[in-house]
Amino acid sequence: PIRTMQAMQGRGHEKQLSVDLVRQAADHRRFLAAVHLSPLSLYARSPDLERAINDYSRIFLPLLAGWTAASPPPPPPIEVAWVWQLHKLDPRAYERDCVKAFGRVVGVHPGQNPFTAATACGAPAACSEEEEGSREEEDQTTAVSIT
Repeated sequence: PIRTMQAMQGRGHEKQLSVDLVRQAADHRRFLAAVHLSPLSLYARSPDLERAINDYSRIFLPLLAGWTAASPPPPPPIEVAWVWQLHKLDPRAYERDCVKAFGRVVGVHPGQNPFTAATACGAPAACSEEEEGSREEEDQTTAVSIT
């Protein structure tokens, strides 16, 4: 279950968190700018958004579930990162969907910043042909039902 920091205090869950909030905020702002400047239509139902949801649920999330902290997954394309961001905005639904599909919540590994990863090759002009080629997608049999 999802627990708040306040609920965890005093229950043996004390853990010091070290996050550079200024850097995280700047990375998040760049991520949102990359989504906004993308030529794709990602703000309302569209073929682009439907394709991104499909890629997220059938390819990226199952891929993410199979990776370990020692070997983080490759960064998702900006449109898939956007759908992931939107899915995580409802943490209860995200938890429910992940547990239903994988038996656990999957997510970002310690030290990995999803906004930096998503924007590293998020804008077409920012990617070399080699980086774009490394994004080839494999068909996966596991699909996550996003509710």
